[in-house]
Amino acid sequence: MNAKYLSAGILGLALSCAVAFAQAPPRMAMTPMDPPPEMKGAILLYKGVAPGSENDKQKEKWAKVTDDYVARNVTVPTLTSFLPSKDKATGAAVIVAPGGGFQVLAMKNEGIDVARYLSEHGIAAFVLKYRIRATPESEQEMQAEAWIGT
Repeated sequence: MNAKYLSAGILGLALSCAVAFAQAPPRMAMTPMDPPPEMKGAILLYKGVAPGSENDKQKEKWAKVTDDYVARNVTVPTLTSFLPSKDKATGAAVIVAPGGGFQVLAMKNEGIDVARYLSEHGIAAFVLKYRIRATPESEQEMQAEAWIGT
């Protein structure tokens, strides 16, 4: 292969990588917080340690990320109920399982807000806080490992 074409190809690849890197989203700040009041009174899914979590060392952490609350390092799965008023109740119920890329649970935007909307429309909603993979202890290490909020 001609060295001139090889050099041009490498330069093109380097430029395209630089452009892609320059367009990467900014990391989102994680501000530590206590669990939100909406999560008080959650129903524990297991008495004691949940099966498979017996040797887990991580501690559950909550943080505010832009306009969301996220939970990570969950080892105690729960259900939190959002029940409609009796005059609106339809008899329907759903479990809301917030997403978050297996690193965090987007508990406000994909959990609490959805459950509130459903309950206001007559549907009993239960937000599931479920176990996800362990993440680093510190917020700085967590942010270095993953793009939060994307």
